[in-house]
Amino acid sequence: REGAARAAAAARRRERVYQRASSAARRERIVRPAAALARSTQPLDIVNARRWRGQRGGGRRVGGGGSCGPDRGPRRRVVAAREQRLRVLHGRRWRHHAADEVGPVDDGLAAAGQAVAANDAEWEAEFDRWKQFPEYQRLYKGSSIPFSMEDFKGIFFWEWFHRMMGRSIGVIYGVPLAYFWARGRIPRSLAPTLGGLLLAGGSQGLVGWWMVRSGLDSKQVEAIDGGIPTVSPYRLAAHLTCAFGIFSVLLHTSLGILQPRVAEAVALPSLRPLQQRVRGLALLVGVTAISGAFVAGRQAGFAFNTFPLMEGRLVPEGYMELRPLYRNFFESVPSVQLHHRALALTTLASVSGVWVWVQAMPLPPQLRLATDLLLLAAWGQVGLGVATLVNCVPVHLGSAHQAGALSLFSVVLFTLHSCRAPAQ
Repeated sequence: REGAARAAAAARRRERVYQRASSAARRERIVRPAAALARSTQPLDIVNARRWRGQRGGGRRVGGGGSCGPDRGPRRRVVAAREQRLRVLHGRRWRHHAADEVGPVDDGLAAAGQAVAANDAEWEAEFDRWKQFPEYQRLYKGSSIPFSMEDFKGIFFWEWFHRMMGRSIGVIYGVPLAYFWARGRIPRSLAPTLGGLLLAGGSQGLVGWWMVRSGLDSKQVEAIDGGIPTVSPYRLAAHLTCAFGIFSVLLHTSLGILQPRVAEAVALPSLRPLQQRVRGLALLVGVTAISGAFVAGRQAGFAFNTFPLMEGRLVPEGYMELRPLYRNFFESVPSVQLHHRALALTTLASVSGVWVWVQAMPLPPQLRLATDLLLLAAWGQVGLGVATLVNCVPVHLGSAHQAGALSLFSVVLFTLHSCRAPAQ
């Protein structure tokens, strides 16, 4: 029992170490203003979790590798130069490893839907209100990294833009839907699906706000190892899963309207085995994408920035050490990153295997095109993931990787649709 208790305590300490390193990396890479970076004569020092592991008291181990370490080569200098061109973007949402950032506004102008404050006094009031939230208190208060009003306006804009885009989607979808319903132009078979999509879109906004609230509540932040202000990885995964679900139903419905197909491949029985395999691929891609949400929620992209091994090891240190055991699948930095890697490579191998298998089959032209696109999308997505990881999650690669996940899932749905026989 004593040995188990010591092992559990060591696992908790290691998890706190990972989170502290991730927080430091985020401050150095994302939060430091571009003007300060331009004035600085020192290389961009991005703290790697590897330097912290095993340290109990406070000192850093400065030496050692990891692609997030000090700027020691041309590639790291390129990363630092890119960061000089980036403003504070940690209020954004569509990216692979920045969806864990805390929204900057609890109420006030962004919640009310206004674009900007009317005067400097209102901006100061908004800034002062945001300073009461855990994100400012933990990351910026008393820090040597300055955080100005201009920086606050940057994160305010991205939070406002994300909310306005969500509300605009509701208007763009809901107004035409009401018009066609009033004119009797919606078939009865489609009415439940279209109405359900409208309700799901509205619910998604509530799920997003529920997610953001988890990063604004001081008590919930205190419960996180190290008190790092992030949103709950569980709520983040729920938000992403809802978004994928809504998009999937939209795409499936659209393809069914544009290219009506029979319910089952009765006209093409030879394609039933392929249809079953593509369904399995759809499930695998979806699970891999959801696992990426937990990687983002735990900021695991800032650790183990090597590929294919994780700092020279096939199984990283700290794997499956949390207790209860189920927490490792959602909360442990080494575990969630290893699982995401394994799922991604399994998806790539499965897609490649299916593509090789269908080469000897006489396929319809559209299905042949779909399988080719599926192979390209899978390889491209894995390549983006590796590039994102080894470069310590720069904004542009993280955003491309998240968009790539949705693109890959879209191609899988298109392939599944193409497996069905056209309606007569």
